[in-house]
Amino acid sequence: MRFELTGYALNVEAGEDIRIIPSVSGSSGPADLPQEHDYWMFDSHDLYDQHYDLGGCWLGTEPVGDPARVVETCRWRDAALHQAMPWKDYMAGWPDLMQPVPSELVS
Repeated sequence: MRFELTGYALNVEAGEDIRIIPSVSGSSGPADLPQEHDYWMFDSHDLYDQHYDLGGCWLGTEPVGDPARVVETCRWRDAALHQAMPWKDYMAGWPDLMQPVPSELVS
């Protein structure tokens, strides 16, 4: 998680709006969002489902042409944005993540 979260720093610095939905251990996940469903959406109309194998390795994308699915995904996006906090605000609660990793831990 450290690699993923700290990797966003340059994107945020460049102006990308990255947001985080904090998870709570034992919870079922964020309200109004699908669980275990990954997708890319561009410009609120180009939708691509992401597929992974059982080990979590990415297998590729599949374009989705169904307008009802695109509208549903726009609702998911809006719900996610409503529940998320800006990356900088999230990271402010975890200042140790922004500290350099000790060299003996880097392989």
